[in-house]
Amino acid sequence: MSAVQPGQVHLSIVTPEQVLFDGPVEWARVPLEDGLIGVWPGHDSLIATLGPGEVEYLAGGEVARLGVESGHLRVTESRCVVMVSLLAGEGEAAAPAAQADLLDEVARALGEVLPADAVRQVGGA
Repeated sequence: MSAVQPGQVHLSIVTPEQVLFDGPVEWARVPLEDGLIGVWPGHDSLIATLGPGEVEYLAGGEVARLGVESGHLRVTESRCVVMVSLLAGEGEAAAPAAQADLLDEVARALGEVLPADAVRQVGGA
């Protein structure tokens, strides 16, 4: 995991199969069910459901984009974890066994165990 400098937030974008991005960014813009949200360092904590659109983020002076269809978002003051269950252009959502692997990856990315209510929101047991 790369060190996060002042003015940055640690962004992890994960699917059940792989980690798509894991590193410091200046900001991220994430599509939610009810609109877009911008995530900056020091953002209030939240858990939300992704909507279809593009996750955008600024890393190393470059804006990157990733199309998503569904998933969940977890934000803390210094971390932003985008848990993607369906990428844009893919067919079906992740199987339950893959969701368990995703929850393990999210816990690792956050450096903490997810509370039971957060696991229920992501669709775990």
